[in-house]
Amino acid sequence: ELHQTKESVEHAELRLKQVELESKKELDQIQELKCKLSLVSTCLSAAEEETEICKTDLQNLTLSKEMMIKSAWKTRDEAVEVKNTAEVELAKNRIEKMQVSSQLMEAVQQKVSLSQELEEMEVNMQTFLQDQVKNKLDRKTCSQSDSSSGSDSGRRKEPLS
Repeated sequence: ELHQTKESVEHAELRLKQVELESKKELDQIQELKCKLSLVSTCLSAAEEETEICKTDLQNLTLSKEMMIKSAWKTRDEAVEVKNTAEVELAKNRIEKMQVSSQLMEAVQQKVSLSQELEEMEVNMQTFLQDQVKNKLDRKTCSQSDSSSGSDSGRRKEPLS
């Protein structure tokens, strides 16, 4: 009964580790989808910005030189703002990349740890089985020597040289 309970606990621990790994995989997939969404959103924003620039350029064809210069400055300022926003987004993405790398390292370390645990369990199991076989052979040898010593009671034992 204790052995069954122990096996049950080991099985539950193994299942817990499997569930943890599955949830980490799902979280990684969610993170990947968020990254893809962010990329698509950025592409869409860029396309919308290009459309606005084209519209503005069409409107500016009829303006005076002074108005064109002011418009160019405004466009430049907007471009600087977009650049700054992109740099902030880049910094966020770098942080996210470091987090994902950290998660990957954690997963690799966990895999190494599990491999080591498995190896230890295999060694323990092998040792256990070898001990069982040895004990069985010892009992068999003892029972054979007991039965043979009973039939040798009438014979004289010769000294071993």
